[in-house]
Amino acid sequence: MCLHGKKHVSLIAFIDIGMGIAKHRFNKCPNAPEYLNKHALRIWKENYGVCPKVALEAWKRVSKKASKTEHAGIPQYFWALKVLKSGSFQNTLAASLGTSAKTLRKWFWFFLKLLSNRVTDVVQWKNRLDGCHDRNYMWKISVDGTDFDINEPGPWNKKWYSHKHNGPGLRYEIGLALFSNQVVWYSGPHPCGTFSDLKIFQECGLKSLLVLSNEKAIADGTYQDGSVSGKAKGSKKWRKAKGRMRARHESINRRLKIFKMLSQKYIMKIEDHHMVFETALFLVQLSLENAPLMDTF
Repeated sequence: MCLHGKKHVSLIAFIDIGMGIAKHRFNKCPNAPEYLNKHALRIWKENYGVCPKVALEAWKRVSKKASKTEHAGIPQYFWALKVLKSGSFQNTLAASLGTSAKTLRKWFWFFLKLLSNRVTDVVQWKNRLDGCHDRNYMWKISVDGTDFDINEPGPWNKKWYSHKHNGPGLRYEIGLALFSNQVVWYSGPHPCGTFSDLKIFQECGLKSLLVLSNEKAIADGTYQDGSVSGKAKGSKKWRKAKGRMRARHESINRRLKIFKMLSQKYIMKIEDHHMVFETALFLVQLSLENAPLMDTF
């Protein structure tokens, strides 16, 4: 197979391919961590959402399976990232990539399936213990729900209604470790109108895990449950600390929505939305090694 399909491609060769697809010339900066100056790195992220090292690491994790399919190489992988970032299959984008909208859609879903299947490699419940020196400490994670705007499914049903978007939406629950840069749990998608944040927490597995581990979570005031410390509970110092934890958690939601396929109204099949979310979550988690969250305490 040609260089474009190899797993063990160098970072600089990988960047060359990506910048070529983005149609941007750049001068290699040997002293820069990823050979790109600030301007070139901004162009890269505008096209692909994540830095070159993260994009390359994600490629390495799917390249073996991708290599079993003819023509599934690095260029097609970059196409998928570009669609995820831009949120578009438009003919103008396809034409700029030298392909058709149909072909672009094909490779997008091909690579999203591979990438989304890798999310469980990096999102694991046991990772909440990383960096926690006292295993008996009760508070190890924060939890919150995040909504994504979708096209109105037919026929109309109030079960989809999201008060955050004032329209139909899907909701996911995310659990974030307090002592490390690790997303350790997610649940979804759930119809916003029938699954509140509290209902997802109580009925979809996370509360059971916390009870089994004799632990509790930090969350906002919508979580009225004994396994959660909400916004108004505790001393002034503890409430201030929890505010920082919640702000830290919100940054995960913002990072997910860097990808316009999630921040814009989703107009494709609802049953495929989870692949978009899981791919974005996989890439965000890989990114946390290079761009960590603020400290919890």
